[in-house]
Amino acid sequence: MFEIAYRGTRYHGYQVQKNGLTVCEVLQDALESLLGKREDIVGCSRTDAGVHANHFCFHMETESKIPLQAWPLALNRLLPEDVSVLRVREVKKEFHARYSVYAKEYRYLYFDRPERDPFSSGLCWHVKSRLDEKRMDRLAKELVGVHDFKGFSNAGGSVKDTVRQIYSCDVKRDGDYVILSIRGNGFLYNMVRIIAGTLAQRDMTKERLQKALQSGERKWAGMTAPAEGLYLNRVFYPEEWF
Repeated sequence: MFEIAYRGTRYHGYQVQKNGLTVCEVLQDALESLLGKREDIVGCSRTDAGVHANHFCFHMETESKIPLQAWPLALNRLLPEDVSVLRVREVKKEFHARYSVYAKEYRYLYFDRPERDPFSSGLCWHVKSRLDEKRMDRLAKELVGVHDFKGFSNAGGSVKDTVRQIYSCDVKRDGDYVILSIRGNGFLYNMVRIIAGTLAQRDMTKERLQKALQSGERKWAGMTAPAEGLYLNRVFYPEEWF
């Protein structure tokens, strides 16, 4: 299993697409240069265009004799600077980067100073007026537990079961940045970005948020927050796979 990080600004998401450059494509290009053949790789998630990852995993089968500790250095010499291999681990043959996951953690980063920061462009949502992180945190706690999140997903998702368990959800401030952290057993299409937009909406109330949960109607939740503030922060697997 390969553990990587990437800045998603110039990519059309992780999964290979016909209409633009993707993270999967540059990974396969680097692997092909290293191994002399194009390998099939399986990622832990599909991330949207512009979304980043502090921790993303993929797996592949290979007969290469390259030592585990040598893979990061070898691949990072071939990858662009906005993608990095952090670690490579051997896993059992039945392991699957997507289906063996038991939890994922996302972070959403807001920057709420009126003036823009040129050094964080493309890495956060620039909200030009101050957010109330304490109010946002109180609303975030309403999402913890097992709920039907149909009202927090956009058209384009293909899953029929929209029930998910959220283990934790909190909002904290760090200077001019507000950070939403959410951990759960799975997430629907655009779910975290809709939650981020909902919590940032200044007239959002506990009652309206509950209505979005209970009715399953998208109209009661807030806007879909921009992709550039979203990070897949951590992916969790049971230790018995390693």
